[in-house]
Amino acid sequence: MEQHTSEKEQVTGLDPAIKMAVWEKAVIVPNFNPAVYRKDRFGAWIKWDDFECNKVEFSLSWSAVQENIAQPGNSADCLVPVQWENALIHESESDNGRVTASGIINIKV
Repeated sequence: MEQHTSEKEQVTGLDPAIKMAVWEKAVIVPNFNPAVYRKDRFGAWIKWDDFECNKVEFSLSWSAVQENIAQPGNSADCLVPVQWENALIHESESDNGRVTASGIINIKV
């Protein structure tokens, strides 16, 4: 898979404390273990163990992305957890083809 880089590049190799602080920003879903499963700001499922891995369509993989590209940084204050396909859309500044959830699966809208 081709590496995509830009000024809004996804953050990899996060310090574990920062990764946890970013994870804590994800939405807790009742009846699901919040240490394992949460949702991103667009309603897509993400899984703690799938950080920056298993990037297949609608997977639960997630990335930490810059919340505000005008104020870049790698601190937890600057980053948000986003399902990997939504992270790519975030980088392109597009709203087309967001991933969200329908029940317990991720879908494109």
